[in-house]
Parts: sequence; C-alpha cells; structure tokens
Amino acid sequence: MEIRNARQSDAPSVALIHRECLESSFLASLGENFLALLYAALAGYQGGILIVAEGEGEIIGFVSGTENPRDFFRVFLKKNLFPAFFLLLPKLFCPRVLSKIGETLRYGNRDSSAKVPDAELLSIAVKPAFQGTGVSREL
Repeated sequence: MEIRNARQSDAPSVALIHRECLESSFLASLGENFLALLYAALAGYQGGILIVAEGEGEIIGFVSGTENPRDFFRVFLKKNLFPAFFLLLPKLFCPRVLSKIGETLRYGNRDSSAKVPDAELLSIAVKPAFQGTGVSREL
C-alpha cells in the first residue's frame, strides 16, 4: 500500500469511493460528478489536503480536509460556479437538497451564527473490501 498526496486526476476515483462509502451523506446526494469536481478543486487548492491510499493498482481510500474551509468554498465557487451549477441543476428542484445547499453556502459567513474551525477534516473513507486492514490508520 502506498500513501500519497492526491492528484487532480484522482478525483473521479475519490468521488466513487465517497459515493459508495458515505452514501447517506449530503455531498454524496449531490452526485458523483459533483464530488469529482469538488475533489479535483481540493487537490488543486493550496490549503487543501487530499491524501489517497493505493493498493492493488487502484485507489482504495482517502482522507480530505482544508486548512481554511471558508476560503476553500469561496475559491471553489469562484472557479467552478458554472460547472457546479449545471451538475446541481437537477437537484435544485428538491426542497431538502436546496435547503442544504443554502446552508452550506452560508457556512462560515460573517453573518452566520456557525463557528467555523480554522481547519477541518472533510471526509475519510476506505473501500469496503479494504476496511479493517489498517488503511484508515495509515491515512
């Protein structure tokens, strides 16, 4: 097993693992293509942390975080507003999803009552076939 910093080209594999392993999470409900866009942005963001575990020639797990959640989401929207909008368009007709998107966009705004941490662990997941083998501990 190799642990390494992710490349933007790893984003589709990371998105697939996220969707499969964290299927009940809000981000997974936004779709695999949106997740790939998000993780590619995170891999390219200076304060982003996206580390993958590779085993048997494939990505088997990942951990993600950011040194500055507020800035990451601001930069993500600035650089990816139109692709994100088109990927989310079918989801915008669901009131629950629309409400969660609004909540996420307000996360950490000065006017928000939410206290935003300086750094944040966003997600960690390991493919089911490799769970219990120490991958997450290594990540």
